[in-house]
Amino acid sequence: MDEAQIEKMATSDGGWTDTLHFVLGKSLAGGSVTGDIFDGITPGAIPFARPEISPEPARQELSVELDGPWSFYGEFRRAHGLSNLPHPEPPEIALQGHTTMMIPLWVRNRTGKAQDISLAASIPAGWTAQGGTGKFTVAAKQLAAARIEVLLPAVPESEVKKTEPQEVTVRADSNGQTIGETKLRVEVRKRALPQ
Repeated sequence: MDEAQIEKMATSDGGWTDTLHFVLGKSLAGGSVTGDIFDGITPGAIPFARPEISPEPARQELSVELDGPWSFYGEFRRAHGLSNLPHPEPPEIALQGHTTMMIPLWVRNRTGKAQDISLAASIPAGWTAQGGTGKFTVAAKQLAAARIEVLLPAVPESEVKKTEPQEVTVRADSNGQTIGETKLRVEVRKRALPQ
């Protein structure tokens, strides 16, 4: 932005003059969820405090879950004791139309023998699963990476209203039984950052 645009943004209604809302993730200085953002701030150093790590979630012997940024931030929240931070369920992403969406997955086999796993994706009409679905084998006591690729439809340039997010569901089956299901809410836009 040039100087005039920055000035306009800084002084106009709906620009940077809107009230900011903060969420307390954690604080080593004290404070409370409903208190002032500066509660507990005093001059001087704060003693080191090791973060309280939440226990790792229990998993079935055979399971499937989202990988990539979704698992990274889930693990980050767990490792840093940020359990009270809000996060969307199901996870969300906004992508540019007519690009390929990649859904990274972890498939866990904690059993003592190799397991045949089938992955299927339930996607909205007009979307195309390009790869990653079907059957594969995961060795005993192994964690396997998988990735489903979906071609998103183009958003017409004439489209003026914001599109509603669509839900994608990935289901994993083994021996005729569902071992897990992951959901992802996807908003297709005319323009967006790459995945």
